[in-house]
Amino acid sequence: MCNAVFNEVRNACEAKSAIRWRVSLQPMGGAQDKVFPPTYLGDQDKPTYALEERMTAEGPRRVVLLDSVQSQANRLEECLLEASRQGEGGLGLPMFQVHIPDRGWITSLETPHRCFDAIWRDCLVEGVPFRQSAPGRALIATRRDRAAEMFALCPTGLLFGCWDSTSIEKTSGLRLERALVSEIVAWDGLVGQKTSSRLDPLHITDLPIYETPEGGWTADPGKARQDKKGKPVLHPKKKSTGINHSNIPPSLTLGGVSISRAEQVAVLSLIQLRRLRFPDAAGGVSEARDLAARTVLACLGLYALAAQLERGYDLRSRCVLIPESRPPFEILGMTLEDRQEVQWSAEALLKALRTAVEAAREQGLGWSEPFTLTPSDALLDLVSRSRLTAEHEDTTEEEAHAGN
Repeated sequence: MCNAVFNEVRNACEAKSAIRWRVSLQPMGGAQDKVFPPTYLGDQDKPTYALEERMTAEGPRRVVLLDSVQSQANRLEECLLEASRQGEGGLGLPMFQVHIPDRGWITSLETPHRCFDAIWRDCLVEGVPFRQSAPGRALIATRRDRAAEMFALCPTGLLFGCWDSTSIEKTSGLRLERALVSEIVAWDGLVGQKTSSRLDPLHITDLPIYETPEGGWTADPGKARQDKKGKPVLHPKKKSTGINHSNIPPSLTLGGVSISRAEQVAVLSLIQLRRLRFPDAAGGVSEARDLAARTVLACLGLYALAAQLERGYDLRSRCVLIPESRPPFEILGMTLEDRQEVQWSAEALLKALRTAVEAAREQGLGWSEPFTLTPSDALLDLVSRSRLTAEHEDTTEEEAHAGN
């Protein structure tokens, strides 16, 4: 196992406090270009940005959130999922997966509650409800000092945190805090404005439109589909503006922010990883076994961070960032005086991860293949009914409106 990166990560897991990564970012369009943060519902349900002040050596400075801790976790999981789908030579990562007709495959790297999501709760394992199956019971029994089963079935739950909050039974479910936290903020954000308008070259006025029997639209009530009372049914888009005809008067809305710079700060807590224990089936505890599992989890998180940088920071429309440089990882000891900088690429970390997985296997800690579940009839029925409801909700609303 002559892998320098693997040895560095393993040594850090043994005695260091954390591994930190700080990535300085700029808008892809240049320092003067605006970026568009995510919007949230603020007072009176008006869209707003997440703005706050943070303390610096020079005093408080204004920051705007570009990518939250939760969103970053999802993006890092997406990087791991992408790596796991590369076939031979890719990342063989344990996860749960289920195939939903007309939706495709869903994995525990995509579900909000990871291995404890309601989707898995409402699936079956060989005809048995998931939480009553062997893997389900193993996950429910997981604790910080009994984490070997989750390591084998869903290691990302140990890395990004998870909460057994979807149980229908009234139980005090497991809560595991995140070992890896990442966030992207922009400094000195000045909020701008965005204009929108449209001048229709056909000079179409804003008229009501109706739904045709074939599902199309018409402005002629006589050609419209009729409700039970014989009245024309409004189209779900209601007016011609809804189908992109007629003028739209100019308006002002939130229009992004100008920033001095953006920064990703990621911290992998080795203290949190050392809280996790991985006893064998008989309950026997081994420091070598624990260290092997923690090293796998650390390599997994570090690889996800490096893979995200190499994949690029395309956060959303008009919010594409580029690193100013490739920063080093910082291995932090018991104090900030004990700090070591290292350069690890995604390729090197993937090799270290494979070495770590083999070392853990030698300690009796194997990774399972992706575990396929079967959706229950109740879940499939719920999905089907929800889809039908979404398709007909607007139509039903307009029929009621037309009948008044």
